[in-house]
Amino acid sequence: MFAICFISAIKEGFFILWAPFFPKQLAQRGISDYYYAPIFTSYSVFLLLASFFAGNLMSKWGRKNTMRVGNALQAVASLLFIVLNWVYEPLTFCIMSLLGRILQGIGAGLMQTAALGEATA
Repeated sequence: MFAICFISAIKEGFFILWAPFFPKQLAQRGISDYYYAPIFTSYSVFLLLASFFAGNLMSKWGRKNTMRVGNALQAVASLLFIVLNWVYEPLTFCIMSLLGRILQGIGAGLMQTAALGEATA
């Protein structure tokens, strides 16, 4: 469990480093700054929603499997953000960014709720 949480912490650090450069990436692709807030806010919204449903999933899958699914979703989100470096079409860039943030939020919600359940068990 410690290893999964450690990997998640490193992944979160990756996204924190990416955030200051995102407005510049939008501008390079001719995308308005208007899209910055919805893309970044989607993480928090889906983290909250996933946290509501994580309890039911933990009773079906178990805490460790719920953490693994959350970690896998966050890994897919990380891969999407890596691929974004080579996406220059504005609509595709926005959709992939939003999808990455949604997957990251769901994964974080599952992982954090399962980790809290594991820590208090």
